[in-house]
Amino acid sequence: MQILQQQSEISKVLYYVQRFGDLSPKLITALSGIKEATKIIENLKEKYKMLPYPIERADKLNLKRYYIIVYFSKNIDLLKLYEAFNGITVAINRDMLNDKKYILGIMYSKNADFIRGLEYLVDIGLIHYYELYEEEEKQVYPIDYSTFDFEKGKFSEDFIKNPRQPFELPDLSDNFKPDEIDIKILGKKQAQNDFTLKDISSSLGIPFKEVLYHYQAHVVGRGLISAYHVFLGKFDFRMNLLYDSDNEIDTTLSRIPTLGMISHLSDNTSLATLAAQSHMLYKILEFITRIRGSKISFTIHPLFPPFEYSLTASIPYEHFNKKWEFNVEELLMKEEEILS
Repeated sequence: MQILQQQSEISKVLYYVQRFGDLSPKLITALSGIKEATKIIENLKEKYKMLPYPIERADKLNLKRYYIIVYFSKNIDLLKLYEAFNGITVAINRDMLNDKKYILGIMYSKNADFIRGLEYLVDIGLIHYYELYEEEEKQVYPIDYSTFDFEKGKFSEDFIKNPRQPFELPDLSDNFKPDEIDIKILGKKQAQNDFTLKDISSSLGIPFKEVLYHYQAHVVGRGLISAYHVFLGKFDFRMNLLYDSDNEIDTTLSRIPTLGMISHLSDNTSLATLAAQSHMLYKILEFITRIRGSKISFTIHPLFPPFEYSLTASIPYEHFNKKWEFNVEELLMKEEEILS
């Protein structure tokens, strides 16, 4: 009974860490009602190297997220693809079941002229076909650790009994416009998650107190971060699930404890993303094929070897200089230089 109680307390602390981050353990203690919350956070950092990953709110950054399903004519190295797209891709996932099928996540301005880059790759025969979607709404789900064995570092069950709710995301921005420091703090924190605010202070050449103020008052305080994800133990693969938008399917999929996000896209389409451990794969596939009245297509992206099937990157903060500056001509030159 004591072990189960400890497990319940740890998973509850992790829920609040994924909502508010770990910068203020006292806040987590107050919200969770768990007196040992600070000690639990310290232990998780020591044993699992816990590093909450900040998830941006694209609209508050004056950006838009796009998803592109691309069928290439040949297998392309993910790092080369990232470089060719001039750093605007935040995710590149190649399907292990069809190694010429990729799902790209792009962060860009509302003027989506990067499409010219896609059309160029069509013209030179590198892309056979692509589908472009705009993200209209994003639901973030905390990773659920209620079924996680903290001694073995594994999820002891594949699914939770009751559906989960996504985080409710109040709008704290009040028409706030982030500046260059805000954008770089968030970008660097995503790019290198073990970077402390002191590391970022040194990297930017800005006093620590100024970095701390911008992080607390702007990045967090103005809602530029929607939530955080915490991944404990070894995760072996990512999955993307594409289906016609349906709230019942969203609810059903939320029973997968490692479901992290559902994006509602243009054209009445939804994209669910999750990461999981290898022993969960068969049960997940069995689970999604049994959802009634649904046609869910899926792609699988092993995380090892690194960058073979999956690559994630930060927001394109290098393109921010008082405002977002995306140069499509530069992108076309990069593509011609690297891919043609």
